[in-house]
Amino acid sequence: MQIIVINSKSDFSSEHMSSLESIGEVHFLESKPDYSSSLFTDVEEKILALGPEIIDWKFNNEFIDKIQNLKAIFFPPQAFLG
Repeated sequence: MQIIVINSKSDFSSEHMSSLESIGEVHFLESKPDYSSSLFTDVEEKILALGPEIIDWKFNNEFIDKIQNLKAIFFPPQAFLG
């Protein structure tokens, strides 16, 4: 399972990182992602976690539909960060 976190890694405590890593391979994207990246197109199962500071990025249905084998989208509450 890949966990693609679109947020700053520095917003996550070591406890949060351990929790995420117990689920799968964690990838942090701290800037607008390249949607053609193998991170989005390979067939491994994925969870997409969108951080609270992505307001000006666009994640429309067309983008979501292009992510191969997406199992969940997670919007972490600010209380879980830091």
